[in-house]
Amino acid sequence: MNQYQDLLARHDYAIIDRTIIGAEDWHDELPLQDIVPKQMKNDVERTPKLLQLEMGAPHMARVIENLDAARKGREEYLFSCLLSAPDVAPDKMMLHLRKHLVFASKQGNGVLRFYDGRVFPHLLRMLYPSTLGAIFVPIRHWTFRLQDEWISVPPPETNLVRRYWALDDKERQRVDRIHRINQTLSKWQQQHKRPWKDLDEFHARSEQVEQALLDAKNEAHLQDAGAQIAFALRVIETHEPQSWVKPQ
Repeated sequence: MNQYQDLLARHDYAIIDRTIIGAEDWHDELPLQDIVPKQMKNDVERTPKLLQLEMGAPHMARVIENLDAARKGREEYLFSCLLSAPDVAPDKMMLHLRKHLVFASKQGNGVLRFYDGRVFPHLLRMLYPSTLGAIFVPIRHWTFRLQDEWISVPPPETNLVRRYWALDDKERQRVDRIHRINQTLSKWQQQHKRPWKDLDEFHARSEQVEQALLDAKNEAHLQDAGAQIAFALRVIETHEPQSWVKPQ
């Protein structure tokens, strides 16, 4: 249990995705705040919630218990991600997250589920450092869960941070592929019945799957999602992924 207490003590905020975790009575005890940008004021049920982590607060014991129970398969993980931002007041953190939850692009506005552990690892390889850096500011470490391991990453090394919050065409197209990439990865894991060795393997496989899905569409001219996924699975079965290199 101490490992989870230590984990939370290193962080200042947590984000909860209520679209993927069922409501429990004990959740009502938590001082949750809705992260609602103005573009989603009529769609609050789709927005995540923010919890300030205050060690010693009465509800923290139950939060720590949840992490332990979830690791043992008895509960769902409450948190989608943890944020280390020791010098950031709650109102400023809320303003930052609201600002970046909805992005602009030539294809129209979109919701960036950066708080989702199924999405954030892909953003590390898909977004330009200037774009990723904008999501981080003023966060020192972003911690997400891959399987049952909590992984912390620092901001990207960049001298540029995107001020106008938008994704360019390439970034938008890649982000739009995340769901299908995850579907393919899930089927691969079901077939092989093993977890990812580490984050590097997950990234390498993800990169390989993304390229295979593009080939299915552009070279094999497959438009159906199921056909594209089947094509990608055949490709990655016969080719080992190249080592993933962090974007510069």
